[in-house]
Amino acid sequence: ASVLPFMGGSVETADFDYRQRLVSASWNLVMNHPFFGDQDFISKMQNLRQGQGIIDIVNTYAGTALEYGLVGLSLFVGFMLLALIKGYSAMVQVRDRDNDLARLGSCLLACIAGTMLMLLNSGFSFGCAKMFYVLAGLTTAYIATCRAPSGLATEDPPLGTFSEEAPQPS
Repeated sequence: ASVLPFMGGSVETADFDYRQRLVSASWNLVMNHPFFGDQDFISKMQNLRQGQGIIDIVNTYAGTALEYGLVGLSLFVGFMLLALIKGYSAMVQVRDRDNDLARLGSCLLACIAGTMLMLLNSGFSFGCAKMFYVLAGLTTAYIATCRAPSGLATEDPPLGTFSEEAPQPS
């Protein structure tokens, strides 16, 4: 709360100035190598090293655009946006049929949106990376489940019974 302006806090101007210089330098480097990025971008940002000896690029999208360009960034974000759009479409289609399945879809979509928002201010490491890909997989499974026609799933016979095609034990 001490750094939130609307709660009476303030941010040091040095931190704000550093972030502003970082955004400006990142944007210039991305525009110099827009398609496939610059794998040597760190050496070109040496003047932004902090006291700890690091260049503090916390925005995952900016880091991806710097290293892999806009092509890499679009591939990184594109499959999640595709999952988000197709998941929303599947949720809308199943809403009238199965309310619980529609709620599951809305929860998955909210998790994707929250994870993508979280990547603005955190690195792509630890749990974020795992959650990013797990949510894409879960949403793909959700879309497939919503496309399956209801009522056509065959149930396994109860334990201890045999189907007509199965040979009877003698």
